[in-house]
Amino acid sequence: MREAESRINWANHVDFVYDLIRGCNPAPGAWTNYGEGKLYLFDARKIAAGTFGMVRGRKLGEVVSIGDQGMRILAQGGFVEVSRIRLDDGPKITATEAGIAAGTILGA
Repeated sequence: MREAESRINWANHVDFVYDLIRGCNPAPGAWTNYGEGKLYLFDARKIAAGTFGMVRGRKLGEVVSIGDQGMRILAQGGFVEVSRIRLDDGPKITATEAGIAAGTILGA
């Protein structure tokens, strides 16, 4: 898989985003923009949004929470919860160690 094919488009449905992350794990890793660099995502699970109220007021690609299970990110129709990440060329770390704050918009 090439770099362009492993880029995450947060406007896609959560099923597609989740499948892309799963298909690129363990290498090369599905990625999204984070600041000036790239954030690679690994070890994810998908969470469907049961109601519109769960996503109202949020933006696609927004980190909605950071918890023991990982970092929860909004995609179309639900959330992807990622437990391991890699910043640029660094080592893989847990999502909670990355220091990414809730409210951060990925892919911008």
